[in-house]
Amino acid sequence: MIPERAAALFWVRALEDDVLENAYARVVQCADAAAAAAGARLELVAVTGESPPMQPNLPLAELYRGQLDLLGLPESHHAPDASIGSSDITHVSRVVPTIHPNFPIGENLQLHTRAFAAATTSARGEQGLLEGARALALTVLALARSADARAGVAAAHPLRKSA
Repeated sequence: MIPERAAALFWVRALEDDVLENAYARVVQCADAAAAAAGARLELVAVTGESPPMQPNLPLAELYRGQLDLLGLPESHHAPDASIGSSDITHVSRVVPTIHPNFPIGENLQLHTRAFAAATTSARGEQGLLEGARALALTVLALARSADARAGVAAAHPLRKSA
């Protein structure tokens, strides 16, 4: 059975703007070819609220790493300069220097699961939250105390680089 109308929603993600644009164009080409092969018409509807690639600030991430070291805390396997996702933080990273640190709340957890939700309210989840808060607070203190650190973070921000 071939319905008279079908719809699909695709979310294309990438780590860099040019890669995202290329991937989007290829997805559209594939959809156009599939429509032509089926004798159908392709209609594209732009979706608002897409997430651009995250632009982590590497000097800020290094400063955060230093605070983890100072506290004797291990860095999570998801480093603050390597995190990606579809979140409002990707938009924030376009406006101000941003990192996306993670902190440990359990073992072998997958995001967006009931087990992850339960771990957030566990004793280990609370401990991880406090560790992350301490490291972030010390990062802010380090920035407040060092004009060189502030200048390095500012210089690495995409708005500065393009100006």
